[in-house]
Order: sequence, then structure tokens, then C-alpha cells
Amino acid sequence: MGFGIPAQHGIQFSIAGGSTVNVRSAVLASLHVLGWPIRQETGQTIVASATLSVMSWGEKITIQFLPNGSISVCSACAFPLQLVDWGKKRQNVEKLLETIKVQMSSAQ
Repeated sequence: MGFGIPAQHGIQFSIAGGSTVNVRSAVLASLHVLGWPIRQETGQTIVASATLSVMSWGEKITIQFLPNGSISVCSACAFPLQLVDWGKKRQNVEKLLETIKVQMSSAQ
């Protein structure tokens, strides 16, 4: 359970053997599979949003592509004053990473 202003959870993740293009494609496909619309996309960052739920006002999912070939994923509350997330942000990050792994394995 995350606690802070806003409540958030983040992790850095390395995908072995994945080129930047393949990883980016897997991230985009994963966001589509999860139904999380992309709100902003630049060369190094993708910002998407997860939907409103009983436990949250929605989440902002930020994926950064790091120079060492890994990615940083952070899920933060869309509502800036939400203090507690009841584990929802961690679930978002884990769900995205699992979906990326599936996308990477099916691309090979």
C-alpha cells in the first residue's frame, strides 16, 4: 500500500535481449491490451492513464526509456490529494510489466 502525496509506486525494469524499438513496441501493445490510453508520447517517455475505479480516482502511468536499455514505470494517482492507494499502483506496475513480458515473448 502506497502512502504519499500523491500516492504512487515505481520500479526500474530491465528487459534482457530487447532492443529499444522492440521494448517500445511491446510497451505500446501492452497499453493497448490493458485499455490504458496514451496521453502523451515523446522520444523517451510515454504517459498513459488507467481508468477510474472504486479504489482510486484513476492513475497516471509514466514509462521512461532509459539509456541503459531498461525502462522506468511509475503509477501515480491522477487526483493529487489522494494519500492512500490500497496497493492499486503496485498492481498497475506489475500488470504492465507482465503484459510487456508476454508481448516481448510473442514477438520473438
